Amino acid sequence: MSEPSTDKVDTMKRLLYRWTAVLLGTAAIAVGSWFALFSGRGAETRAHAQMTPKKPSGKSESESAAPVQVSVVRATITDLRRTTTQPAHVEPFERTEMFAKASGFVASVNVDIGDVVKKDQVFAELWIPEMEQELHRKAALLDEAQASVQAGEGKNAKQKKGRRGGGGRRDRGGKRR
Repeated sequence: MSEPSTDKVDTMKRLLYRWTAVLLGTAAIAVGSWFALFSGRGAETRAHAQMTPKKPSGKSESESAAPVQVSVVRATITDLRRTTTQPAHVEPFERTEMFAKASGFVASVNVDIGDVVKKDQVFAELWIPEMEQELHRKAALLDEAQASVQAGEGKNAKQKKGRRGGGGRRDRGGKRR
């Protein structure tokens, strides 16, 4: 018989190494799992055996147990509320500095610290004497302008009446033809 070629030998060695690695890995996983599952069992069993009283032989657990009183309650649907008080310091994510567009005196304050506010809600009202004086001045100017408009309309109406009464055409000099 002839000797196998070196390629076949190398392939067989690689295959042998692979299978050895797979078997060793599987064994390691099995041993680790066994230790994880059963490593603390003996201590628990011994401690449990020391703490539990020994049963008298010949009687089963159901025969030796005394009857227990149990109360039955009808189930109801209610809201479950649990509150707790914890020491804490609360700070907002964002802070907004607020400034009035004009300076003046605070006439009224509509909100307080900690109140929930809505968009476009008025927080405070200002009284500005200078703006009040300017408002009266502008109102007087408006009244004056409206009076002048009414006077102009009255004058215009008289001119229209005068044109209707004259009748006929006029030449360039303003004389009637």
